[in-house]
Amino acid sequence: AALRFAPGGAALVPAHAPRGAAPRVMVRPEQIALVPADDAGAHLRGRVQARYFNGGHMDYRIATDAGAIVVHGSTGEEWGPGEGVGLVFDAARVWPLDDG
Repeated sequence: AALRFAPGGAALVPAHAPRGAAPRVMVRPEQIALVPADDAGAHLRGRVQARYFNGGHMDYRIATDAGAIVVHGSTGEEWGPGEGVGLVFDAARVWPLDDG
């Protein structure tokens, strides 16, 4: 099943999703890529609420229409608070949650 996190976002087909289902999903924060907000490949768009240096990575808090999302990015990335960003998910790294 293809997921659309928001209208206008790129469709994503999780490798592990059951057919025909629209599951809640889990993605580890280091498996989400940040791209410019106008990137056509973004699955979801949001705005950086905060960023924190956390040793080997930057810890970003992204506000989206789907809720707040934590992203672990490279220390070389320069996404500042208030900046619009796109989020890209790797279909092989998106896991459906069992609501049962």
